[in-house]
Amino acid sequence: MWLNYHFIFMFFCQPTVWMHFIASICFLPLALLSQTKPNKKDIVPALCLVGMYVGFQMTRELYHFAFLPWWTVTIVGLRDKEAFIWTGGIITGLLFFVLTWKQRIGHVIMNVSRMLRVTTQSIWSYVIVHLALVIINISIFNDNTEWNENGRIHVDILAGISCVLCSLWKDDMEWFSIIMIFTNPLGLSLGLLHLMCPYWYKYYENNHFRMVKYNAYYLCPIAIFLVLCVREGLLSVSTST
Repeated sequence: MWLNYHFIFMFFCQPTVWMHFIASICFLPLALLSQTKPNKKDIVPALCLVGMYVGFQMTRELYHFAFLPWWTVTIVGLRDKEAFIWTGGIITGLLFFVLTWKQRIGHVIMNVSRMLRVTTQSIWSYVIVHLALVIINISIFNDNTEWNENGRIHVDILAGISCVLCSLWKDDMEWFSIIMIFTNPLGLSLGLLHLMCPYWYKYYENNHFRMVKYNAYYLCPIAIFLVLCVREGLLSVSTST
């Protein structure tokens, strides 16, 4: 559950890139004491954790995580959820019309990463993840590297320690998505998605976190992006003429 508080803290306090460096330093002694070494099973959850941070960096909003039930049901292809998928597709499409492409891609990365992160990872992989996030934030996002901007070093320290606490508590994907509804007034409308399919995580878990065979519901998000591309292409042609 700590992951919920961690992202909300990041959202409101906006720590700098150095929170990840502090986190890796905090994880290092725990990794040295740990008897578990990095292995192949760490790859997926580690990449998903990176995706959650990167997606949040691209959108700077947490309400996007409230779309998690729709993305999970659509990509996994849970049966007899057509009304839910169509409703969520309309809401997602309307949102995408007002977002930039950076925000749209961040939205997808956030939700797909959160959906696929269903296993734990070793402490050593946390060290690697947060060091990688330092490099990503500086090289790609040109994040602020000022160590003590406006005397807010305590924010980075608290955020770094919070990263460690996230690894000590079991993560609850369902409640994580529900809580994110309340981080933005727009997110309150997404309660409709959760009400339409309240047991989405249970269905996902019962399906062993795998895609349903012979489903094509994943084409819905692809169709939304194709419509956006066509629309913006037509707009660019009309404005150029």
